[in-house]
Amino acid sequence: MPSYNQIMKWMVVHERVRAQGKTQAELDHAGLALLREVVAVRVWEQLSYANVIEYLDHMLGYSPRVAYERLRSRTRSWSCRS
Repeated sequence: MPSYNQIMKWMVVHERVRAQGKTQAELDHAGLALLREVVAVRVWEQLSYANVIEYLDHMLGYSPRVAYERLRSRTRSWSCRS
């Protein structure tokens, strides 16, 4: 039978994972809204970036592949809400 300390350890770790998941979901939601604004206003053009992929690479450190995937998944979620 697990000791009290073992039970408490997994419970603490589990709660940290849950909190991180909630925080991540909130960040993802905020990122979705911000990315929607970036695309709508075409921020990259005002700052002389070639395209939104280059802008996201420079500003957020996304590789071109990650930037493309974020845009693709965000676009898909936008169309699902319509």
